[in-house]
Amino acid sequence: MLSKSSTPESDNVLIERERQKTKRYMISYILMGFIATIGLLLVFKNDEGKRKVNIDISKGQFEFSIDKPIIEQVNQTVQTTTLRGKEVDFTIGTLNPKVIEKLQEENITILPNQFTGKNLINKEAGYLLTVDNPDKWNLQYNPVGLRDPMTPINIITGNGGEFRITRSPMQPGANFPTQVELTLQMLLYMGFITEIPVIKYDEKRTTAILTYNNQQTGGVSYQKIILKNNMLYAPTANYSSATSEEDKTALINMVASFTVIGS
Repeated sequence: MLSKSSTPESDNVLIERERQKTKRYMISYILMGFIATIGLLLVFKNDEGKRKVNIDISKGQFEFSIDKPIIEQVNQTVQTTTLRGKEVDFTIGTLNPKVIEKLQEENITILPNQFTGKNLINKEAGYLLTVDNPDKWNLQYNPVGLRDPMTPINIITGNGGEFRITRSPMQPGANFPTQVELTLQMLLYMGFITEIPVIKYDEKRTTAILTYNNQQTGGVSYQKIILKNNMLYAPTANYSSATSEEDKTALINMVASFTVIGS
């Protein structure tokens, strides 16, 4: 009798242990996608060559100049929110991949290890963003980041500021807002932040943008998290009190303009 009555209790304990183990694994794996503090760094020079091209996309022909932000020229959809008392227009949705294809057909150099005018276009990783005054910034690329969520794919550095991009697979068992919130809870638990920041989402809740005081760097961080094709993209900008207002604006713009390439 004792053996029979204890069996269900034992099974419940085992099930709960497995459930907690799965939960811890999921949270840890999610965290890897957003905390990328180290990586192999490779430095490359800026882009030279063709600067303009006419592109015919579905309903008309447009002239694109790589000396201007691509996302502005294609009128990428943006959403306005307020972060730290300042209005920020952040992009939502994806960029039509035909834009990149047409640029390449016109022999405009697009590589993940160099700026294309005022743009960083990483076709391999599937994203682009705006870089103000690219001559002031150093660009680093590590293809290991395409497979390892702990390694930044691209790093942009300048005086008193840094921008990093990581990518990780979406994990089963939690929707996008839940994964974002779990990650921030882990950052709080590990001491990287001292309070959970306010998270702003787009209407479809596939893009999140936020800011927080970074206890590790002693400065301020802005982060955008995007869900696309079961992948989580996490561009993050960090700056300190020594960073100029111009460079702060450029770093925030890198995060806000970060856009995934795809249909």
